[in-house]
Amino acid sequence: MQLIKNREKLGNILFVAAIVIEVAIMMTDHMSSFTLPFRGRFAQLAFVLFGCKILTTKYTKRQWLVIIILGLLGTVSYFTMGDEYVLRAAVMIIASKDVKREISYNIIFIGALVGTIIIIGMAALGLNGRLYEIKDYGRDGIEKRWCLGFNHANNIHCMFWYITALFICARRSIRGIYHYIILLVADVLLYLLTASKTGLIATAILVVMTAFSHYFKKLNAAKLPYILGAFAVTACTVVSIIGARYSCFESSFCAKLDGFLNQRLNMSHDYANLLDWRLFPGPRELGKAVDNGIASFGYLYGIVMLVLMLGSIYWIILKAYKERSIILMTLAVTCTFVWFMESTFIINASLLCTLSYILLFDRWYISESV
Repeated sequence: MQLIKNREKLGNILFVAAIVIEVAIMMTDHMSSFTLPFRGRFAQLAFVLFGCKILTTKYTKRQWLVIIILGLLGTVSYFTMGDEYVLRAAVMIIASKDVKREISYNIIFIGALVGTIIIIGMAALGLNGRLYEIKDYGRDGIEKRWCLGFNHANNIHCMFWYITALFICARRSIRGIYHYIILLVADVLLYLLTASKTGLIATAILVVMTAFSHYFKKLNAAKLPYILGAFAVTACTVVSIIGARYSCFESSFCAKLDGFLNQRLNMSHDYANLLDWRLFPGPRELGKAVDNGIASFGYLYGIVMLVLMLGSIYWIILKAYKERSIILMTLAVTCTFVWFMESTFIINASLLCTLSYILLFDRWYISESV
């Protein structure tokens, strides 16, 4: 018994150490003028630590079947594309079994919050990037948008959504009506600086739905919110595929929708065309990722991996329904919406940028009782 406890304790230590490394990779990737030295080596170290955590964990036969399938898919992706991202993600998620989610959520939340403060502080001191940029963003001519040391103004606002999501994950709710109001006011004020519709909408939806879940608890047991959540994910996916296949110049409706989305659909058609998607693509140039993260992921990592990625979102929504948690469902939906609008939070050197991976921690498997 003592040996089992020591093995579990060692596994948790290994997992936490790997998470800390991934947090460091994530935050330095968001900096506009700094890259973590030996980033690839750090990513490999985290991969090894996650792998060692797996060796300390007991899995059922059904779970081993899932592990083998994910391992094979990750290996095929590595040898066809030459990128280990999918394999790293699979190992991290598998390693999360029996790890207390709240501990991981708190570590990532604190790391993201502290990292954001440091990035903003360094920008204010002139040590990292700019506080704002004045240029043509392809919308309404010359604009002044505050990026606060991040790669892009959208990144800092989406990071606000991300930190809010992690805070809710760790605390499971937000207590007090004033806290909801403060978050919504902060969301609007940040929008005035960044002009990021993606960050504004994603954060507002998350905060409002969390409030509904808290103050109207009976909604958590109703089926309709989860059905609507699955429909929203499907809508984002379908529109992304349409945009990657057809030029928006062929339809006035698509042209209007693309105008609202700031040419994200037509960009997908031009640079991540559906006709170029493959089940398992060969090597792709990651730097050509377009803003629509769903189309980018399908183009860069292939149809099989995109189906697996979107399948994980539906899995989370199903888990949310079983747990009677509108909050978990909303986290999955806003995650998909951010993917729909931005590729940064689905295609990144750090695994933790993709919130859906975090939501799968110790939640990815089917229990033997099912």
